Amino acid sequence: ASVVPGGPAAQAGLQPGDVIVGFNGTTLTSQHTLRGALFGEKPGDTATLTVQRNGASQTFQVTLGERPAATQ
Repeated sequence: ASVVPGGPAAQAGLQPGDVIVGFNGTTLTSQHTLRGALFGEKPGDTATLTVQRNGASQTFQVTLGERPAATQ
């Protein structure tokens, strides 16, 4: 829905409106699936995200940051 300016997603090139459909080679089907995948990772890990942007699939490498306190 949004990308935090200066955050890991923005630094990797993600934009508002991108739909994350894959995480480290696994197809994602819901927001909860992404959240579950992220909890298996640590800050500083690198993840491969596949996103749909304007009808096209794109892949991004993201260095994960600290999780906001509300999601821990």
